[in-house]
Amino acid sequence: MMKGIRTTKNGKYQVTFDHGIVNGQRHKPTKVFDTLDEAEKVLTEFKYNKQRNLLVTSSKMSVVELLDYWMKRYVKYNCEETTRYG
Repeated sequence: MMKGIRTTKNGKYQVTFDHGIVNGQRHKPTKVFDTLDEAEKVLTEFKYNKQRNLLVTSSKMSVVELLDYWMKRYVKYNCEETTRYG
């Protein structure tokens, strides 16, 4: 079983998603799944997205801050220069 998954008393699988520090506090939400395969799949996708800085966590971010974040984290690496500044 992968690190971050534990078995509950009723035989289901609880996944802990460690987002790290968000707004000055540790953010580790959990979700329960019926099967181990489903839990492992979701945790693997979470880790993939976290490693590539593709996670979005809830915060009090303005639209301007969101667009600035998106330009720096996504557009800069995935779009041609003419698209970015056109």
